[in-house]
Amino acid sequence: MMNCCQARRELDLMQRENNSALLRHLHRCRECREYAEELRLVNLLRTMPAPPPSEYFEERVLNAALPKRSSSALGNVRKWQLATAASVLFAVVAALPHWQPAAPAPEAAAIQAAVPATLPLRVSVDAARAMEGAVISVSLPENLALEGYGDQRELRWRTNLDAGANQLTLPVRARSGQRNEILIRIEHEGARKEFYVPVDFPAGGGSPGKQGAAPGPQTI
Repeated sequence: MMNCCQARRELDLMQRENNSALLRHLHRCRECREYAEELRLVNLLRTMPAPPPSEYFEERVLNAALPKRSSSALGNVRKWQLATAASVLFAVVAALPHWQPAAPAPEAAAIQAAVPATLPLRVSVDAARAMEGAVISVSLPENLALEGYGDQRELRWRTNLDAGANQLTLPVRARSGQRNEILIRIEHEGARKEFYVPVDFPAGGGSPGKQGAAPGPQTI
């Protein structure tokens, strides 16, 4: 029998046809039906010319971004222990938009070539249990920036992670065309997990190409 974590992973795949096990689970699980409806609304918003920001997890964590703290203020955080109360599965996926823009006119192409490309990088955190007050940090190399955050190299925010899938989309802007890595750190109850997310932009400031294979899930 399909559980909630499995159902939400199936929903995140956004397949055209859902399997019978998922449909049976949605029939009996109100929370997963609400989650499916949220995904449907977000996907509809993304098809609009000027979509507003998401009203759910993404908005909650980005609006709660904390200023960068010094290492002394943060204190010593011990390494993630295998004896942590519940295991957490971190799945990181770099995703491209599902639409392709029309080819620009020659005069517009010259202007667009000078504009850095923006890649929506989707990060999915699958938690086996709810994690209240988790701190998420995103550290960027010098040639990457987050749309709307200027030259800020690090963002930190405190948020509650729900049991199951939690998704965040980072609007990454490249300052130069080369392979980069973003460091993501999650801290909770004195424990810490770090992992790197690869980001590939083509040289010459063009539109982002296909991403390399995403790192496999890490079970801690």
